[in-house]
Amino acid sequence: MGPPFWIHCNLCYYLFARKDRKFYQMNCLHVLCKNCMAHTHRGTFCPVCKRQGVKFLEISNTMDKKVKALYDPDVSKILDQAIKATNFQLKQRQHLIEQILTTEEKLEKAEKMEQIMKAKIFEAQQQYDKARSQRRSMQEALRQQLNSSPEDLQNSQKQQSKRSSSDFFNSNSNSSDSDWDSGIKNTTGDSKDSFLNMKGASTSTKSICSMTDFDANSSHSSEMSEQFHRMNIGHI
Repeated sequence: MGPPFWIHCNLCYYLFARKDRKFYQMNCLHVLCKNCMAHTHRGTFCPVCKRQGVKFLEISNTMDKKVKALYDPDVSKILDQAIKATNFQLKQRQHLIEQILTTEEKLEKAEKMEQIMKAKIFEAQQQYDKARSQRRSMQEALRQQLNSSPEDLQNSQKQQSKRSSSDFFNSNSNSSDSDWDSGIKNTTGDSKDSFLNMKGASTSTKSICSMTDFDANSSHSSEMSEQFHRMNIGHI
């Protein structure tokens, strides 16, 4: 592959592709052919930029790689590859940055959810402790009932029976009092029906008769007891 066509002498514009002259590069990056090098004062002066104290280097394959890269005809391809590589790296970095941002958002949401879950767990723990204490109290009450002696049970039954009997007497006394009051009200009330008065009188006479019969029976029983006593004496 031949040298690039665009290399030429910057003073006389002679082309390097002819290959009949040597070309030199000054450290000011100007290129001169061998004929134009006679105007450089032995290579210390650049006739193009008028710069003093310059140095020169022959353009050949023995040049340093960095200097030779300046004349590489495929440098545009290298540039395209460098641009592609740069774009690829930028996209990868951008993708990583986006992932970091989304991860931070997810972490914030996770922290909020963690706080909510902690509050719910604390509330559930309180409810569990409350239910557990209630269960223990109920178990303790049941144990006390099972461990209670038969005497305590009898005493409790007696107390219940006393309470029921007292309730019964109280109810009867209340009913008798109410009957007594109603009787008094009936006797003291102004009644215009003579038949009701006669009915009350008949009940009173029946009570008197029952009392006399009781006296007669009692005297008869006393006579019989005397007779038995006499019979016992005679038998003796």
